[in-house]
Amino acid sequence: MRSPRVFKSFLNPLFQVLSVFLSLLGEVLVTVYREVCSIRFLLTAVSLLSLFLTALWWGLLYLVPPLESRVPRARAHPGAAAAAAAGRAGSTPQGGVQRSRSQQRGASIDLEKTSRDYEDANSAYFWNRFSFWNYARPPMVILEPDVFPGNCWAFEGDQGQVVIRLPGRVQLSDITLQHPPPSVAHTGGANSAPRDFAVYGLQVDDETEVFLGKFTFDMEKSEIQTFHLQNDPPTAFPKVKIQILSNWGHPHFTCLYRVRAHGMRTSEEAGDSATGGPN
Repeated sequence: MRSPRVFKSFLNPLFQVLSVFLSLLGEVLVTVYREVCSIRFLLTAVSLLSLFLTALWWGLLYLVPPLESRVPRARAHPGAAAAAAAGRAGSTPQGGVQRSRSQQRGASIDLEKTSRDYEDANSAYFWNRFSFWNYARPPMVILEPDVFPGNCWAFEGDQGQVVIRLPGRVQLSDITLQHPPPSVAHTGGANSAPRDFAVYGLQVDDETEVFLGKFTFDMEKSEIQTFHLQNDPPTAFPKVKIQILSNWGHPHFTCLYRVRAHGMRTSEEAGDSATGGPN
């Protein structure tokens, strides 16, 4: 039979080993707990940050609207419907000439002779830094049929110009401007609309300008207004310039929504127009 002293000497090392093992196990459990808590904290922080950024994003979106807030499309003006129908129907050549419009296929903007786009880093154009979010519209938008608040080309100040490259040489007769009525504008008015403007025909040399008239776009009248040009005797031009002289009071920019040039395409361009036709 073993003596108590021998038995005690055997148990002491065993208890020491167990104590070391339990101490290590405790440290491992504490470390795991801390890691779990840190991950949980990290996930919680990321979730809260995501909620904050989402709220900030939507807050800025509504607090900083575009040039003119995109409201639901207004009821179509009777004149706009008639103009659209006429555009779809096209026209028939008569006497070696053919009706031509700026909407007709081939019309484009001469960017070198057109005013620069309006840019304001402190307003909605903050979003322009993201390629997928751009409130700014190019000058080409004035040749498109979609007219609703916000879908316009804006240039800085109340004076600027746009040069339209016509789909051939055209004997210009009329110019049409379109702007949404004040009732559908974001601010309850339309002070960014053009007011006084002049029209010039550009000769083939791209330098000679022929004055075709000075007009006033009256916001109290129809949203679509056509002005008869002083082109007598009729002269054909490859380009037309619309020079805005003033707007209705906006201090920072002027918006152009739609511009249409009307006239007769000369017979020397009839061959080209036969394959194009109206858009």
